[in-house]
Amino acid sequence: MRILAIANQKGGVGKTTTAVNVAAGLARTGRRTLLVDCDPQAHATKHFRAEPVGAALAAVLLSEAHVREVRQNLRDRLDLVPADRALTGVALHLAAEPGRDHLLKLALQSVEPEYDYVLLDCPPSLGLLTINALTAARWLWVPLQLEFFALDGLAELERTVRIVRDRLNGDLELGGIIACRAQRRRLAHEVVAAVQSRYGDLVCRTIIRENIRLAEASSHGVPVVEYDPDCHGAEDYTTLTEEVLQRVEKTGPGA
Repeated sequence: MRILAIANQKGGVGKTTTAVNVAAGLARTGRRTLLVDCDPQAHATKHFRAEPVGAALAAVLLSEAHVREVRQNLRDRLDLVPADRALTGVALHLAAEPGRDHLLKLALQSVEPEYDYVLLDCPPSLGLLTINALTAARWLWVPLQLEFFALDGLAELERTVRIVRDRLNGDLELGGIIACRAQRRRLAHEVVAAVQSRYGDLVCRTIIRENIRLAEASSHGVPVVEYDPDCHGAEDYTTLTEEVLQRVEKTGPGA
């Protein structure tokens, strides 16, 4: 089972859009995929118009429910562990809990034989929920909006990754940086060049172009490839999914 965390402490960069559409893309390739909504705002859950039935991820982290009890089937080979507002209080409840950083990892180990891929959609912060995701994951993927200040938040995220690697998860590595929401071509190329000068091949070849169909697909509760398979958004996320598979599977089995 390969576990990928999709994280960036800045909101509005295309994080959930990436998690949702790559998860759907992996399932379409035949990989058994679990999407875990780790964000109290529950954007991935809302994208699919899913509603927690009795319990959600918060109950799993608080040892009140098992992953199998809260997950929902969305598509063939695609399941979701939904989020709800109860996630907001999880950090407070677990403040004195021994091993609180490993709770998500332990929960996912219980369903390891059932999935090829797990994608963790993280909140736009570096709190306990994101730390749990980074502790559970083998790879971190960072959506990055193509703007002049794109690099500003990466330094803090890098620092967090180093701490997690040193103290909690020595296997964690940066899988890739995903350039998202590209609008003006010249600016996009300038920002990508600046990111590549620092991170080299870690920057994905695929650039996700700004596309109204991505927002429309979310409002209709479906992945973009189902909403409009011929649009730029569907084309870009199909290509990104292929790139994720190439980068991850060449390294062998994951977490």
